Order: sequence, then structure tokens, then C-alpha cells
Amino acid sequence: MLGGCLVFLTQLLPAETSLQAAYDAAKKRHDWSTIAETAIRWLEKDPNQHALMGSIAAARLHQSDLQDCAKWLARWEASVDQPTAEMFALRGELALANQNLVTARASWEQSYKLAPSQQVARRLTDPDLWSKDERTVYESMMIQVCSNYHFVQAIEVANEAAIRERNWERCQEHIKNLNELGTQSGMSAAATFEAILEQRPMLAQQDAAIAKEETGLSYARRADFFRSHRMLQLAIEDARNSRSLAPRMVLPRITLALCLAARGQEEELSDLRVVVKNKQALIDKKARSVLDKLDHAASQSIVEPHVFLDRAVALASANQPYLALDDLKLAGPALKNSTKGWICVGHCRAVTDNTEGAQQAFEEALKHDANSPEAWEALADLAMERADYPQAIRRLTWLVEHKPDSHQFSKQLAIAKARLH
Repeated sequence: MLGGCLVFLTQLLPAETSLQAAYDAAKKRHDWSTIAETAIRWLEKDPNQHALMGSIAAARLHQSDLQDCAKWLARWEASVDQPTAEMFALRGELALANQNLVTARASWEQSYKLAPSQQVARRLTDPDLWSKDERTVYESMMIQVCSNYHFVQAIEVANEAAIRERNWERCQEHIKNLNELGTQSGMSAAATFEAILEQRPMLAQQDAAIAKEETGLSYARRADFFRSHRMLQLAIEDARNSRSLAPRMVLPRITLALCLAARGQEEELSDLRVVVKNKQALIDKKARSVLDKLDHAASQSIVEPHVFLDRAVALASANQPYLALDDLKLAGPALKNSTKGWICVGHCRAVTDNTEGAQQAFEEALKHDANSPEAWEALADLAMERADYPQAIRRLTWLVEHKPDSHQFSKQLAIAKARLH
């Protein structure tokens, strides 16, 4: 785009040919300082060469002289009745340099509307220019872009829109374009969309389930389907619909967290209380199956407290302590006299660095079952962590006496006694 501003009239006076030669040589070297100074001298000799103003502005932008760039750009714009696509494009670059994304995007949209260019099209594919509430506008723009330029990112966005509309003919056309690019990213994206085409019968079943009865569970299952096929935007939309219809479900929250993590949207991710490591939520298929059944029970109008307790235990086992603690608060009477419930509370508090609360929870578990090995072991571990070796020895001695087949407790007991002395 900036190179496009360096356009000059070819009908020159004899006195100007030396300036043109110097200017052309500077362009080949990308010597922006010489380009600007030569263009200024040229403009002094021939004020009608208005395009020189754009060249000077572009050169100043390359030199990071934003104030002088703005001055020359304004003069260039004032030389015509209506701003051109090149002017809007340069205005967008200047706004970007000033970190004004709103003005940058508006300028590039105007430029692209007047005369599509590859440089501006690439700028408009940047998702940071569009807020999450402007997804429809973003998709419309990407559909326009990929009709002129087969950029992988633009086609991916346009194809997600096609899949949302279940427009399989347009989807196949996008796949063809991606494969024709011959790039690794293009063929990888094409393979992703081809996998969706192969799973159309399954997707049709999920669509039918939602059409028959819109429930949080049906949206959650389709959200998980889209996420597994890397259709992040579609997964996000279904996960949000699911959460709206059934706010007590946890799987759509986990699916949403995974999609946001993949996109690097950390701020929204933190509000979900989902532990994500390396863009994974550490939940295997077995745990997901258990949570799916418990989510179904939790999404009913009347929910038994034990459902939240059972789901908390499952979430704790799946390394989701914050979600588990949320469910334990809802468990109410089911937690009150439950040994496994208090042990779950203790482990979750320990993982979230609340060691004092963990100690209290494990002691509460012993009140309900004085012979709980899990509670004794957890209390022994806490005692070892805080170097309370007398307490650790007492807890480990009980474990050795009641679990003689567990040699690890004998080893730990020996270590505690050695450290004590």
C-alpha cells in the first residue's frame, strides 16, 4: 500500500529528469529520507504534481515521523475533491502507527470499498480490528476479501459462516480454493473443513435435536462437536447459548474456555474458573462422559443436592478445583455428612493454596469417618509440607498400622522421624 503512494506523473520537464533519476534510485534502495527530500524539491518545481505529497507522507511514515506524515497526508487529501482509496489506505496506516485501531479499520474499509488492494485486504483480516460483538460484520468483510484474494484466514472465517448457514456448496468452493493455494496452512485448513463435510450426518442429528427442543445440553453437545473440529467461533456461539439456557452446566463452560484459550482471550477466560494448561482442560473421554450425565441432571428444573456433590468429585478428579468448589457450595445438605465430600473440599482447597481451609476440611472428614485413609494421608501430607514432623509422624503411624500393605507410608514415616531428629 505504501509503495502504491509512490506514483508520479511521467510527463516531466527536462529540468525534472535528474530529480526523477535520483528519486527512482532512492526508491530501489528504500531510502526513505532521500525519497522525501527529492519529492519535496520536485514539488517545489512543479506544485501540480499532487501525488508527490502522498509519496512524502508515505516516506515520513516509514521514518516514524508521524506528525510530518499527517501534515503531508492532509495536504494531499486537500488537493482533490474526494479522497482516493490510496489516501484512505495511508490514513489507516497512520492511525495504526498511532495505535488507533478504530480509525485504522474505518479507513481501510473505505479504501477497500473504493478499490480493493491486497495490502489493505491483509490488514482487514486482522481479528484484533473487530470486537467479539462485530462478528457478523467481520465475516461479511472476509467474504468480500476472499472473493478477491484467497487468503487462508479470510477463507477460514468465510467458511465458518458458510457452515453456520449449512451452505455446503459454498463450503466446497472454499475448500477447493484452499487446496489450490498449495500452502501448508491452506491445505491444513482445507482438511479441517473436509472433516466437517464427512461428519454432516452427525451434525444433522445435532441440528435436529436443537430444532426439536432447544436445551442447554443439546447446544453443549454441538459446541463440543464444533470445538473438536476446530470451528472455534461456532463452538463459542453454541457454548454461550448453552450457558444461557442452562447456567448450571459445566461442560459448555469448559468448551468455551478451551476456545478462548486457543484464541488467546485471557481476560474472558479468567472469569470462567476453568483450569487450562497448554490450551487443554485435562479432561479425558471417561470424565467427559460422567460430566455429561451429571450436567443433564444439573440442568433440570429440580436438582437433588447429591448431583452437585457427585459432579464436584468428578471435577476435582479432572483437575478442575475451582469448578468443583462452586459445586460443593451448591451441594448443601449432601455435603454436610459426607466424608468423600469433605475430602474433596480439602483437596480442592489445597490445590488452590488454601492450606488452612484444607486442614479444616480433612479434619471434618475424620469427624464423619475416623478410619478414612484418604483423610489421614492428606493430613499427613499437609503436616510434612509445613514441617510439623510430630503431627506427620502421628498421622503416618496410624496409616502404617491400618494400611500395612502400603510401603510408601513406612518410607514416609522413616523420613519424618529422620527429619525430626
